[in-house]
Amino acid sequence: MSYDNIALSGLRRTVMEVEPNDGADLENKIENFGDQYIIQIPKGTYNLSDEILLEGSGAWPATKTYIIRGAGTWDTIIVPNGTDYGFRGIDAVNVFLSDLEILIPASNGMPGIFGDDGGGAWDYSFYRGDFRNIAVRGGGSTNDLVAVHLQNPYEYIWTGNNYISVDGVYNASPPTGIKIENTSAGNRCDGWWGGLMQIYMSGANQTAVDFARTANEIHGFHMLGYTYISNPTSDAGTTAFDLDYVTNSSFANFSLEYMANGFVMDNCDSVHIYDGGYIQMRDAGILFDVNSTNTNIIVKDIGKVNCAAAETLTLLDDDVGDAMLKSIYDSIRVTKGAGATVTVSPHANTNVRRITIYDDGVSEARGTATILNGNATVVVTHGLYSTPLNIKVDGTHAEVESCYPDTIGAANFTINKGGAGNVTANRDIFWEASVCGSA
Repeated sequence: MSYDNIALSGLRRTVMEVEPNDGADLENKIENFGDQYIIQIPKGTYNLSDEILLEGSGAWPATKTYIIRGAGTWDTIIVPNGTDYGFRGIDAVNVFLSDLEILIPASNGMPGIFGDDGGGAWDYSFYRGDFRNIAVRGGGSTNDLVAVHLQNPYEYIWTGNNYISVDGVYNASPPTGIKIENTSAGNRCDGWWGGLMQIYMSGANQTAVDFARTANEIHGFHMLGYTYISNPTSDAGTTAFDLDYVTNSSFANFSLEYMANGFVMDNCDSVHIYDGGYIQMRDAGILFDVNSTNTNIIVKDIGKVNCAAAETLTLLDDDVGDAMLKSIYDSIRVTKGAGATVTVSPHANTNVRRITIYDDGVSEARGTATILNGNATVVVTHGLYSTPLNIKVDGTHAEVESCYPDTIGAANFTINKGGAGNVTANRDIFWEASVCGSA
């Protein structure tokens, strides 16, 4: 549901406008009239004395629907007080929040938007929440901070142009941009991101998007707009996506800059990651870090991963694989500068295909080798910049139809005819070799 079709759903409301720059009036009108009117917040800065509570009845169809819109992401600025949330949702059904900024003060480590499972009737926070054109910024706090924390959201969407930024010095645990957490055995936390999501991190060990659970897995999350995550200060320990028990979900259309870790995956199943844009990891970074059993992970069409000169990048560190539900990494292109090192470490049960590395020698090659009459082998100089991980050979005669490669090295490999004896005439064998995956 969107603002454009609210009238079509039977929600015919008039607009109630908040007094400019009056935080008390904003709190009053949302909490006392927010389920009856469209609350329009004009351009200005609104300092809150308390959190803004959006509480539903935990019933469907919704008995309370909140429609709250500002004058623009950078024009309507809401400032929580030193100890409270900005907006808190409990059992809230149909919350439409748009076109505003939440500026978390340095003295406050509370989320700008908090979806509180609250132990309510449904154990949901935002059910069918609609967030668009939202900015949440926090910096310099001496407290822990999660800019947006959604416990048990359900069928929610983010669209439009959204901006999350956290930085500064923090307390016991580093800050997080967005945290999606499942604390309910009966919820799936399914949601959809469209439009533009920009997340900026500044400080060591921060996480841009964190998926966590204490009960059921997070099932059915789809990031299909464009997500840009940047750590311009290139700090150690930063993570773009931390996936824990995420299932049947997809992550598409993203760019990452100067993060230490791209996707960290634990106990995930049927996660599809594809259509990656420009990716520049921090020196010694890991793009795909697979720590525990993950099944049916499909990573495909990651268009340009860059490893700067003299830096190192681990493209894949896959510690645990599944023999039946194998993960696949396919069509990934890496550009690396002079003296850079790119490593790929797949598990034996992981299927790696067509990973191409440019700018430091040849990563794929093919040709024809001939086993001369009276011999059983031929040595091939492959010309690749590193030892090939995958070699295909195809004999052109019955005498070499069982041929296979062995003695594979950084400069050469040997093709053995297979079977007993030597060839009785010159026999050609077609070969293909690649540094990683299938040629």
